[in-house]
Amino acid sequence: MNKTCLLLLLGAVFCSSTPNHQTSLAPLPRPGKDLALFFAVEKYQNGQLTNLQNPVKNARDIAAILKSRFGFDTEVLENPTQKQIIDRLNDLTRLYA
Repeated sequence: MNKTCLLLLLGAVFCSSTPNHQTSLAPLPRPGKDLALFFAVEKYQNGQLTNLQNPVKNARDIAAILKSRFGFDTEVLENPTQKQIIDRLNDLTRLYA
């Protein structure tokens, strides 16, 4: 995953969890539970993207904020393989479909 995809993913999580007009940090009153799943990668093959600073720590920190401030269920998969990512997404698809 490149930096652009990671930033887009993080932006999508924040945009989808909080409406633009919302200024409070309190969770929105609505049914169901929000899930934030992070694939935090800092170990790349062939030395690709070695200039990322603390992606695993950053993912953990963002997950903690989403959990404490917005009531999200959060999960951080650290340095997953492509198979682990696909398997986890398939698991979630079965759970929430």
